[in-house]
Amino acid sequence: MARLRFTFSIPAFAVCLLLLLIGCSDDEGSVGGGSTPTDLIQVEFRNPIEIEIDPELQLALLLHDRSSPSGPALQLIDLEAKQVLATQFIDYFDVYDVEFIDENQACFAGRPHGNVGYAVYFFDLETLTEVGEVMTADTSGTHGYLDVTDDDARVYYSHAGGGGKDAVYAISTSSRSLIDADNDGVAPFGFDNALVAETFAGPARVFFDDETESIVACNLNGGFVTVIDHSLWGNLQRGADIAYPIPGVTRISTEHGSVADVRADAVTFGAGIYGVAGTSGNVPYLSRFRIGFPGVDIVEPYTDRTWVYRNRDVKIHPREDVFSMFVLQEDTSGVSIGQYRLSNLVEVAASPYRTRHISEETIAAVGLDVINDRLIVADRESERLEIISISP
Repeated sequence: MARLRFTFSIPAFAVCLLLLLIGCSDDEGSVGGGSTPTDLIQVEFRNPIEIEIDPELQLALLLHDRSSPSGPALQLIDLEAKQVLATQFIDYFDVYDVEFIDENQACFAGRPHGNVGYAVYFFDLETLTEVGEVMTADTSGTHGYLDVTDDDARVYYSHAGGGGKDAVYAISTSSRSLIDADNDGVAPFGFDNALVAETFAGPARVFFDDETESIVACNLNGGFVTVIDHSLWGNLQRGADIAYPIPGVTRISTEHGSVADVRADAVTFGAGIYGVAGTSGNVPYLSRFRIGFPGVDIVEPYTDRTWVYRNRDVKIHPREDVFSMFVLQEDTSGVSIGQYRLSNLVEVAASPYRTRHISEETIAAVGLDVINDRLIVADRESERLEIISISP
């Protein structure tokens, strides 16, 4: 058999070299053909509503709701290797929030098919397959959000059910069962307005403050944040006509000076501070509060921009050299990610951060890696994530 022989003339080689150099110089043009730019991660599905990051595991969970082309779905991303580890379609009507629990499991809040109510769904972190499901609220009102305690023992889920059905639920992560908020051992199991009247006004973002062992619920329909001492859980009698105020249930006012109730539209927590991106009278404000204080201690208006949040989500970087809140925002220059110092809520010099590959109109969600100081941004229109380094 004759051997194949490859020969190159000098002009042909020059053309190949020129094409190679052109291809290497065009970073964005290489996305679809050759190597992927180092600041992009290719994923399976586009348009997530949330990017939840575990900075120690260097993993990201992407949650897709029913508005995504995939429908409800999960993606697990290795941020170091920059690759998808697992994907899973979710057989739910819709999904709303996702949280890591530990290195083995995570959970999301959603609404199953069949108009049966709302649930917290636990899944294996390696395979994204179900390991348990806990029904929480009925079909009244609207969905809530999740938080996991630092010891990974409990998950809290809020629900804006309206009236007596405004509630927070506690779930054991070991037994994957509801922990009764009153002392009768039968449903309903939530800490709700029927247990202690006037406790909530549309609870949305919920946190467990591990330092004070308090449940913190941010209300969308009232100018206050609800704080519940966890020692009350399981020790109140349902039907005893208990009403706020009682010892162990307090309110933090979101009013400040001449500003009447900056609603806690989007709230984040870190370094003992709760940061709020909200509005009052259609004016965007940033504010902050601490547990143990009667109200917000700083309120800063930003009349030249609006906050953009699909999932009522903002982020805090708690490390001392950063100590900032990150907010997706829009002004006359377009959509960007603002960085605001938590000490005074003033925008830092490096802000705002802008995407290089993803169009500002198609930014879907933003995650924050507090170990490697980077923002992870998802695209509505393309199956990719963009990495943006932030300045400490």
